[in-house]
Amino acid sequence: MVSLADLARRFRPYFKFSREAVMLADEPYAPCTWRWFYESAGVMPFEKALEMADVRSGATCEEAIILPKEARRGQGFDVLESGDAVYCHVTSVAERDAKAITDSVGLSDLVNLEYWLLFGWDESSLVRGAALDGQDSLAAGPGHSGDLTAVQLVYDARQDRIVRVAFPFHGSGMQAFDLAASAKQERVTLAGVDFAKKPVEVAARSFVVEPKDAHQSDVRRTFFFSKSERRVSFVEDPLTGEPSHLAVYLEWGTHEPWPNPTGSIMAAPKHRGDGYSVLSASCHVLDPRVDAPFMYFGGTLGDVKAPARQSAWYANDPAIGRGKDVQQVGASPYREIEPLSWPPATAS
Repeated sequence: MVSLADLARRFRPYFKFSREAVMLADEPYAPCTWRWFYESAGVMPFEKALEMADVRSGATCEEAIILPKEARRGQGFDVLESGDAVYCHVTSVAERDAKAITDSVGLSDLVNLEYWLLFGWDESSLVRGAALDGQDSLAAGPGHSGDLTAVQLVYDARQDRIVRVAFPFHGSGMQAFDLAASAKQERVTLAGVDFAKKPVEVAARSFVVEPKDAHQSDVRRTFFFSKSERRVSFVEDPLTGEPSHLAVYLEWGTHEPWPNPTGSIMAAPKHRGDGYSVLSASCHVLDPRVDAPFMYFGGTLGDVKAPARQSAWYANDPAIGRGKDVQQVGASPYREIEPLSWPPATAS
């Protein structure tokens, strides 16, 4: 039997950053750990965040933890490479009582995994890179402090495989795909560069998804959103050879996740995945005993809601408590999203 934490590490994503479309600049904003974010913002002790508001009690606030301008570039890509800045919120879907992350996964369990990255800045500027060194007056766009990116995977223990992946983006968009056991598979090679800017190629398996198994929409940008191809890829693990690491293509500067290089939002940065490409050594499985000031902070990280106030956070997280009036923002994968059901129909 494996633990929820083991499962989280097994399926940690393969992140593919992108180069800026015109100048081909590398991704300028590195991820950071929440502790570095809080320390850089002068929040000490960390429990101060929960004194502002704690969603476990149903409380929220508009208090913000804001990085100084000189910290916008983030902590460094080494915390991505090590996995210290790759956060996983893992929850058993069927459980009505909280499971510890060290608890075993039952043979009939359906497990929800969200992987989160935290950044110091979102470069949604019309002048790419203008806010890098705090030149906000040149940004000519709505760049903002703080940024959270999340992807969702659903694991079916009975089938021992991932049965759904979802990519929420730009607050109102969602691309979700049920992975039928009969889905067509192709062996592919994904190219990128390492942190030394040397070319890297990894073996992967690409799944072609039928229209009946895909939800792709943006409720706010109907006329500006172009769907991605219905194709998701899993990179093979370097030790086991198992295709277990979802390839996540991130927009330059804004870090929104996409399933592949296709699709677009008008005026949004590209997500070609031609930049830094990395499989972290591990991931940090969120544990309320040590991560509560980040997980359950009822305010905002810069200008974005903290994790438990995001719709990508599993809404039935038992630690929050059922019936609590915690308003979550963004598109949610935990409901009927035509033509997909919740829980996934591909689950046994």
